[in-house]
Amino acid sequence: MGALLARWQLGRAFYTQPTYTKETQLGRLELRRYAPQIRATTWIDASTWSETLSDGFQRLADYIFGGNEYEERLTMTTPVLLSMPASGPQRRSDEGFHAVGVATVPQLNGPARRQMAFVMPRERTLDELPYPKDRRVVLAGVRAQRVAALSFRGSYGGDLPAHKRNELLFLVKCAGLKPRSEVWFAAYDGPSTLPVLRHNEVLVEVEE
Repeated sequence: MGALLARWQLGRAFYTQPTYTKETQLGRLELRRYAPQIRATTWIDASTWSETLSDGFQRLADYIFGGNEYEERLTMTTPVLLSMPASGPQRRSDEGFHAVGVATVPQLNGPARRQMAFVMPRERTLDELPYPKDRRVVLAGVRAQRVAALSFRGSYGGDLPAHKRNELLFLVKCAGLKPRSEVWFAAYDGPSTLPVLRHNEVLVEVEE
């Protein structure tokens, strides 16, 4: 029973993750070097943050659980990635960083165009992966990247991911680094995991 409970609450320990090496630790900011990877991606238009999480996950899960040309079940990996574009409605927040004044927090609950991605098992090449039946799901290779990562625990909803996005960009700026991508939210645990036990991250590719 204890093992089943652990698997239910800490499922990330049973899934493979993208390969990376840790370059350095700058306070709470971790710099990583990710190996090239293949992602299954889908765009979700004009949906709220919670709708995007639900609809995007369903599309990609359908693909890896047999919704493909060979009806093959692919290995589930972690994390689930969701883009956090800077555009769209924003609001002021008193929880900003005093060093730079009041921060602007992206309004995640409003409708926006976002991209969700699953990283494919690293032993599979792009040519070997089955073609998705749903044309909204696309397979694409991603080059090796230098990434700044900020880890946190808690719920996917509310303003927490948005605040962490701001915090990540603030720490990146303080470290003298320059972003070269939009920020991605990375969820390592499913919704059945208690928020206090969830491992989440916000990630951004940075220049060399």
